[in-house]
Amino acid sequence: MPAARLVVRELPGRGRGLLAVGDVAPGEQLATFAAYSHTCDTRASECSSTSQCCATCLRWGVGLPVRCSGCPAAYCSPECHAAADLRGHQLCCAALQRIHAIRPKRKPKYSQEERNTACFLLRAFAQRASERQRAAAAERGSEGAAAGEGGRGGEGGDGGEPCGGEPCGGEPCFEDAMAQEEETEHTAEERSSQERAVQLAKLQAAGLIDVPAALHLLRVAARNQFHLFDEEERARGSVMYPQASMINHSCVPNCAMTARGRHLVLEAISEVRDRDVGT
Repeated sequence: MPAARLVVRELPGRGRGLLAVGDVAPGEQLATFAAYSHTCDTRASECSSTSQCCATCLRWGVGLPVRCSGCPAAYCSPECHAAADLRGHQLCCAALQRIHAIRPKRKPKYSQEERNTACFLLRAFAQRASERQRAAAAERGSEGAAAGEGGRGGEGGDGGEPCGGEPCGGEPCFEDAMAQEEETEHTAEERSSQERAVQLAKLQAAGLIDVPAALHLLRVAARNQFHLFDEEERARGSVMYPQASMINHSCVPNCAMTARGRHLVLEAISEVRDRDVGT
């Protein structure tokens, strides 16, 4: 992927935003943003399409060739299956299957939307657990290397900070997701639905879910999620792009976004000057 040409900065009175690094001509790419977690409603009653969404790259296809042995997740390739495991899928696989196995009732305890939301939380917190496992393994490796060199070590990063002033783009982490602006106005019904979704996720994977963090993540998602469209441009779910959420609104925007699987590509549609805010 091309190097990102945006950095994150605090904008007076506007929160965080993305500023251009150098001049960008119309048609040039500024950044590529990766998804963090998603939810996809694949019920036959919702759509006549038989297409499925790859649980890793979020591309749609009929009869995806690789299936998870423990839950309904499907993948377009063995590489996508391996990437899902790297992001912690095995940590939430059984819980996803138990939620999928809930049979509809006339008066269900959890709505379909709440079940989908619980799955979103399970994927997000499983990825957080995987990030922590990899960070711990990297720290052990660096400590071993330092010991082998007589205790001389470098100043390594902590592996989990939001992008801050660094170039935007690449793979987001859990802290990036949590650092987004949250929606503060919710009806009592919306709050109750969020609490039920968190309760369901917690019941299925108590060791993964941190209730206060999960509720905050849902308030964040309410403001920042994007629709997940299938190959016929029908909304079939939602996706969180933590870094893309920092793009400011404008009635005369200077950029446009295009979804390509689990990535959003940001391109200039008018001239963007150095340090201009991306909109």
